[in-house]
Amino acid sequence: MPAKDLAAHPLVQKALDNLRPLLDTASHELLELANQGQVRSKENKQLLEVQWYDYDVFSNVTAITSAIERLKQAQHLIRMFPRPSKTYEKEGINQQKWIEYHYSYYAITLVSLFDIALLLTNSVFRLGNREHDCKPDLVMKNSWVAQTPVERVLKKLKQLIEPHKRGRNQHVHQGRMQSIASVMQSDELDRLQLISSAQMLGEATIDKEIINWAYKGHVKKICERIQNEIDQFYDVIWRLFDGLLPTYDKKATVLHEERRRIAE
Repeated sequence: MPAKDLAAHPLVQKALDNLRPLLDTASHELLELANQGQVRSKENKQLLEVQWYDYDVFSNVTAITSAIERLKQAQHLIRMFPRPSKTYEKEGINQQKWIEYHYSYYAITLVSLFDIALLLTNSVFRLGNREHDCKPDLVMKNSWVAQTPVERVLKKLKQLIEPHKRGRNQHVHQGRMQSIASVMQSDELDRLQLISSAQMLGEATIDKEIINWAYKGHVKKICERIQNEIDQFYDVIWRLFDGLLPTYDKKATVLHEERRRIAE
């Protein structure tokens, strides 16, 4: 497990510090509305340029940290199949389906990290691209981005997600969940899937305790693989934050100083 939490990275902390005045204002207004018995304000306040920058960067930073947390949660859920499982079995959920469901969620979240990283880069550098236009070439080949370590880190992140894209696309676009047996390249998992499917149809070919025991070793291997992948992604995201911090610090400082001058 990584020694440091991503939330402790200076980029995250600085983004939070810069956003704090906006958070304080929003909290105060919410309390005022609550005291007045109102649900929402009738006023539609526009954010200042500096406030929008702080909000936009913070939103994308936390989107990445939240995605990393969801990867860890998926790993935990794969490991913790509920016992006894009769309630789940009545709904057609055996351990095989439990694993594949949560692994599929894991793979979708994993692949999304690259897209979120492009959005964050677009925000920090203030490239001005619309979200749906933040494609790899447009962001990574931008002259401002290309002259920083950020481009190299994004290339590494893209390389890491590549093996997972096919399974993710198969699920998202074709509605077919990736087989965990194919992911792990395990003939034994393939046989367990066959036996589990037969038992769900009432064909008790082998005692459930034996099946549970067999899955136990495979779950350990799956979780070890996931942990190794999470560690790799964690390292790359940390380096992405390192690469973005100088640009964010510079642009945020300019915007905040300009706001102070106007206020004076």
